[in-house]
Amino acid sequence: QAILSLFLWRRPRSPGQWDSAQAWALLPTLLIYFSSLAYRLMSTDDDFYVHAPVQGMLSRGMFPPYNPFFIEIPLNGHYGRDLLLGGVAAMLGITVIMVEVLSTALWQAATYAILWGALNHQEKASWKDHLAPMLVFFGVNCGLNCGLNFLPLNNNPIAYMYVATCLWFFLHHRSSPTLMVGVLWGFTLGGLAIVYETHFG
Repeated sequence: QAILSLFLWRRPRSPGQWDSAQAWALLPTLLIYFSSLAYRLMSTDDDFYVHAPVQGMLSRGMFPPYNPFFIEIPLNGHYGRDLLLGGVAAMLGITVIMVEVLSTALWQAATYAILWGALNHQEKASWKDHLAPMLVFFGVNCGLNCGLNFLPLNNNPIAYMYVATCLWFFLHHRSSPTLMVGVLWGFTLGGLAIVYETHFG
């Protein structure tokens, strides 16, 4: 939803030529993709025993899913990523864990690209535009984690992608908001809510 919102809003009528700043953006994006992929291949999800059963239920058509520890309690939220992974796995006929590992790396790379697009200088892009997203991914110390690149686990990657997309809309359209921007922003926030919020009622 987050990437689709940007695509719907900024879809070019004809593809433009890449400049050097856009080409340089590929380097950290690929670095984040392959480092996140390696991380996920070497380590299980930190909430594997919570989300994997839910993903399994959803991939087999059980909706709404139930709490894996208290099976009498249906989950009415906090399953957005699990629903996406389970649905894709069912459609492609592959395991949920394979979809999860591959998509997590893609979400991480997409978040960097969206942050770079949100924070770069619109009139004259340069290598300095990468300092802010690089700080977010490799420099921010939160809970002994050195940036988002060390958190390719659980719901974090897709949730941060939604947050980055909201930031993109805010920074690019805060001075001239339109109804279309509001609709797409709400669409993105709705995706973030179903991924991260937990409801029991």
